[in-house]
This record gives sequence, structure tokens and C-alpha cells, in this order.
Amino acid sequence: MFCNASKLDNQKLDAIKALEQELGKTLVAYSCSNPEPSILSDAELMKIKSLEEKLAVTLVAFK
Repeated sequence: MFCNASKLDNQKLDAIKALEQELGKTLVAYSCSNPEPSILSDAELMKIKSLEEKLAVTLVAFK
């Protein structure tokens, strides 16, 4: 499963902002999916790992 921040239209964003005000809490909207991961060659994996180290991030390859 892969989750990322949701893309919200103004109506949804306004509803979330209203609930945040009511609760006095910050809310974060996520959407999840099940994309198929890519099969990587050793060379591709090494390139990805190198960039991960350089950028201090984790990268995930999908088809």
C-alpha cells in the first residue's frame, strides 16, 4: 500500500478547515492505493540507492 497527501478541491478543503477549527487540531488528508512495484536490475537499484543517499530520502519505483 502506498499513501500520499490527498489532492483536495476547495469544498473538501473547506470542510477539513472547518473541522480543524472546531477541534483545535491540525488534520492531514491522505489517499492510499496499491500500485505495482517495478522489478529493478542491479544497476537500476544501485542508481536509486545512490540518489537516496545523496538526497537523504527513500525512493520507491512503480510501474
